[in-house]
Amino acid sequence: PPPRRPPARTPRSPPSSTTSSSGAGD
Repeated sequence: PPPRRPPARTPRSPPSSTTSSSGAGD
């Protein structure tokens, strides 16, 4: 069987405070 691929990189979530205030995040 083919070699096992490493898990996909999960994007880091922006702080909830920024998401709540601006909604843009990051």
